[in-house]
Amino acid sequence: MSRIITNFFINNQLTGVANNWQALTMKMDFEDDNVQPSLETNELEFVLTENNIIRQWVADGLIGGVGIFEPPELRIEITDGVNSLTVFNGIIDMLNDMKFVDENIIRVKLRKKGGLNQLTERSQAFSFAYLYSLPNGEPGKISDSDFENISYVLAHIPNYNETLLISISIYVMVKEIYETIKATANLIGDVLGVTASGTTGAIGAALLAVARIAAQLAYIAILVFALIELAKQLFASLFAPIQKYKGMKLQTLLEKGAEHLGYTFESTAFDDVNWQNLLILPIKEGRPDKIDDKGFPTNKGQLYTYYDMLQFFKSLINGKIRVTGNRLKIERKDFWSTQTSYVLPDVLLREYG
Repeated sequence: MSRIITNFFINNQLTGVANNWQALTMKMDFEDDNVQPSLETNELEFVLTENNIIRQWVADGLIGGVGIFEPPELRIEITDGVNSLTVFNGIIDMLNDMKFVDENIIRVKLRKKGGLNQLTERSQAFSFAYLYSLPNGEPGKISDSDFENISYVLAHIPNYNETLLISISIYVMVKEIYETIKATANLIGDVLGVTASGTTGAIGAALLAVARIAAQLAYIAILVFALIELAKQLFASLFAPIQKYKGMKLQTLLEKGAEHLGYTFESTAFDDVNWQNLLILPIKEGRPDKIDDKGFPTNKGQLYTYYDMLQFFKSLINGKIRVTGNRLKIERKDFWSTQTSYVLPDVLLREYG
């Protein structure tokens, strides 16, 4: 019988195994009632070359490297010399419980690559404002063309004292316009009569009268403009005007965030046109014409990060999250069977059999 060998690969580089690899256990946590588990191992102890690789990775983060925020990959394979089986493909968890025992020993935990663990942590790390700030062409970039105009009306009780004052002002303004037009018509008649006489003095008087007519017409124009503004105020005091705020479709927000993480978002909920048109209106701090109105959620509300949006949609449809390859899928709980998709590999060592 061929002897089974266990190999560890750090960033696809064959290394030695962890000191306590035979005691390796795996915790499967079905957090948030999801259909697939978050995978986490117990502590593994690395020495010698492996210890140096991990320590150097951390140190490089201080001089321009990616450091602990983009941890190295670790793969575990078993082989009989002919066939190989990958029993774990994940990352070294450098953010939680990494221990430097001494200069020769380091203890770390592993996490499954691309699983729900990473989705949770990565989706908590960016907001929709960040996606809006990305350069054009970057995955998940939110642009002004993604915004939707949402019409709204403020329901209010009219201020009758204000309405009365505006109405009186309009009456006085109309009366003044009428009297001014009447006086202007008389001036025009005088100009025509004086001009018909043809004398030198009459021409001078006509020119003066023309100047007065021009002033009267300018005065009428100002009064008409003021009357129009008063009419608008009266209408607004009685009937709230329709205004438009910018928002975004829920589907667009979910797709943009998934795209930024390298996933394709999927949900059969959006097969329904009503769900396709479901809009998220962020909290606003003023009239749309008085603020820099953007359509994405901000830190003023509860849907600030992409993680918040995922949890909101999941609770909205009573759903569960599943990550398969590069697909991020959220469906109702009854969409999948209750059995997990994870199958524990056959890693029984038979060399002593």
